[in-house]
Amino acid sequence: ELFSNLKSQLDELHQQLPRRAKPPTQTKQRLWLDMMKTSGMVPTDDAGQERLFLAHSFLTVVVRLVSHTLAGPRRSGKWLAALNDGFASWVLDSQRGRRWAEQVWQLVDRYDWRRQQGDVLRDLYHRYVAAEDRKVFGEFYTPDWLAALMVEEVLDDDWIENATAKALGHDVNGVGVLDPACGSGTFLYHAARRILGHPAVADLTPVAQADVVARLIVGMDIHPVAVEVSRVNIERALPAEPSDGASAFRVFLGDSLQMATAKPLFGHTEDAMVLTTPRGKEACIPMGLVRSPHFADRMRRMVNAAAQGKPLPPGLANGDDAALRACHDQLTDIVEDEGNSVWTWYAVNLAGPHLLAERKIDRVVANPPWVKLSDIQVEDRKRALEGLGTALGLQAGGIQAPHLDIASFFVLRTRELYAADPESNPGSWLVKKSALRSGQWAPFRQKHSALAQSVDLEDLNPFQGGDATRCCLLMEHRRIRGHTSGKLLARRTSNRRPAPQEPLATARGRFKLVKAPKPLPQAASAYDVANIRQGATVVPHVLALVQNEKRAATPGWTDVETKPSSKKPWLDVPSQTGSVPTAWIRPMHTSLDLLPYMASREPPRAIIPADPDAGVLADPGRMCPFWRELDEIYDAHRGHGRGTPPTLIEQLDFRKKLSAQPLRPARGRHMVLYPASADIMRAARIRAGVAAVDSN
Repeated sequence: ELFSNLKSQLDELHQQLPRRAKPPTQTKQRLWLDMMKTSGMVPTDDAGQERLFLAHSFLTVVVRLVSHTLAGPRRSGKWLAALNDGFASWVLDSQRGRRWAEQVWQLVDRYDWRRQQGDVLRDLYHRYVAAEDRKVFGEFYTPDWLAALMVEEVLDDDWIENATAKALGHDVNGVGVLDPACGSGTFLYHAARRILGHPAVADLTPVAQADVVARLIVGMDIHPVAVEVSRVNIERALPAEPSDGASAFRVFLGDSLQMATAKPLFGHTEDAMVLTTPRGKEACIPMGLVRSPHFADRMRRMVNAAAQGKPLPPGLANGDDAALRACHDQLTDIVEDEGNSVWTWYAVNLAGPHLLAERKIDRVVANPPWVKLSDIQVEDRKRALEGLGTALGLQAGGIQAPHLDIASFFVLRTRELYAADPESNPGSWLVKKSALRSGQWAPFRQKHSALAQSVDLEDLNPFQGGDATRCCLLMEHRRIRGHTSGKLLARRTSNRRPAPQEPLATARGRFKLVKAPKPLPQAASAYDVANIRQGATVVPHVLALVQNEKRAATPGWTDVETKPSSKKPWLDVPSQTGSVPTAWIRPMHTSLDLLPYMASREPPRAIIPADPDAGVLADPGRMCPFWRELDEIYDAHRGHGRGTPPTLIEQLDFRKKLSAQPLRPARGRHMVLYPASADIMRAARIRAGVAAVDSN
């Protein structure tokens, strides 16, 4: 809450930028947006993009300044330098912005950010990035006790001893622990704590201990704020700053899946990495420089020289001097036209995945994004993911295809790209429980030979409710110590489940791991399977659900007010009012009004343009002006993927799931309603045709 006023002030700063500061700020915002689009999950409207850009800018400033305090007194008077690089540096482009940043620094500098254990910055992120924005990224941040458990099982004592020796000798090719979707750095924090608690590093100086951790821990994420928070969480775990300072940390902003897109942000050629600016200019960065030690510092020297109109600094890398001079000239032109303070950040982060694919690691621990392929909003990214899924042999096909979980891509692709020895290097992944049994994960289970063990965590409810309640661990090339069974179940031993930030030592007393029981035998259903169907897709609610109705002045018509939606992109669309034919208003059963053995007598009511004789109407707007208004609102806010229905009536009757339902009661005909999934199963028998049935 201490930061709330400062966040509001930042929003005002952005609205009142001086004219000279607007072009470079627009460049930074465009580069930020391009990176966000690489994830496939970005607000589609300008207002949503600006809201998220400001939230990310604010959090980046706070986190960078937290990092600065961790460096100690040596840098305390140079706090502005912490904000000079990256998309959030736009705040320094005005005098008012610099005064605002100083207020943030004075607040941040009051606290000891190392004292509290666990991922404390996660709460700040949750406060200032809206829940709906976090959800589209599939962000479920791992509880500390669970992250510590997974890290402990993967980073065994022998590995820590061997890896520490290699890190001290600066020989870390093929050695290290990677989180390819690191989020706020919970796994990396606990990996650092695990290494620092081992006898192999006990006698080292604090700086040497920090160097070992910085050389062994690697993180990547496509989310710009997550990467900043992740780096700081590693710093919080360390007893001192590494000898190379903040540039020692190998936490990169980039696409760990390394998929080619129609317009790549960073073109990887044999001799150079090609940086493309928002205005289409290019800088060819020689690979000799990219692969050189301290690439970040050397890149920064070249960019700063370009910004100051100075010649190419000497000794940047062993390689083609002519190529370096050409790159310097290109950067000089870019900086003059599109501003500075972002290109080093841009280049270093996007080079990270390529460099790691060359160097490799031998341990993985991660919670990949829980996002369905159908939820990806950027069309180029969705098409690229579909291609990757086919290449990996993960496409389930048929009705399962849109439900394919891209977490499965991360598991296989990480081992393919980054594992030093894919046939033996251990890993641990936290994924949805559907990985154990659902149809969309079936190709993954058949293909992934590295799987050695699974642990069902549903009883522990690690994420405190929702879909994330049903999750599991997948162990690769390793089983949890003391448990030989390939399938385990985590069972509570007390009424209280482990709290998210509870230490592993106390959480262990609240559960035990047992061998999972054999699945119950299955037989063919006694029901007429050919007539089992999914309900209709009666969304968005703000265009279909009725919350108020009254008789209209025109006979046979009813005045209605629709019910607001709770999900994007319909969240900001207000309730609509108008008149529809009374016959179009029908009860509609959903899972929410389904009880054991009975359905609610007062289910919600929806606008269903249908005629019992003619079926669902193909063009309701011809007879109802209000429907035309609803259709225009739908068209303005709908997605534009290949599978998105183009009209509202086609959305309601998607895959003919509404047309297949009976529209009038018939003697002797009944329907059995049941939810697709639930913690407590329930079902009810109703008379067919008395109400529509929704898929939810």
